[in-house]
Amino acid sequence: MLELSSLQDSPYSISYIKAETNNTIKRRKCMKKSLVFYFGLFLSAAVYSQTDSLSTSLIEDCLVKKNGVYYADLDKETNIYLRFHDGDTVVTTSSVKDIDKASLFVNKDLGKGMLFGRYFTSDRNCSIRVKAKNEFGKVKMDGIISDDKLVLTVVNIEENTARDFVFEFYPLPVKQ
Repeated sequence: MLELSSLQDSPYSISYIKAETNNTIKRRKCMKKSLVFYFGLFLSAAVYSQTDSLSTSLIEDCLVKKNGVYYADLDKETNIYLRFHDGDTVVTTSSVKDIDKASLFVNKDLGKGMLFGRYFTSDRNCSIRVKAKNEFGKVKMDGIISDDKLVLTVVNIEENTARDFVFEFYPLPVKQ
């Protein structure tokens, strides 16, 4: 027969099982904490490295292009055109659908009938605002820059009307 004293220190005693259970629980908690710590460390490093390259690409995506024109469908026969120049100046007009032909006339040198103005951009949220006018009218455009596109709400201040447009970029050939 087994003696009581020999059972108390054996692996089958209640006190021994309780002590081992407590040790196991402590080890699991410690493992969970270290796992959470290492996961957090890995995640923060991964997020930092992605954010660094992401912010660089966002700034590049937030720039308006000046080597061409942006165009959007106005109706069956007409497009709206925007051309950005140095010094935060912009020229806008509506013209025929033929982008090659229209792009020849959308510049600040040929001013007749064009709306001239300024534009303002924010790298923080890729927003853009355009204000342009001529002797016949005024427009204000607000929206966002996304790669080769501008998404703008165009407000005709004289007629008190507004409409949304998606402008595509069309690069112009480099003059030799």
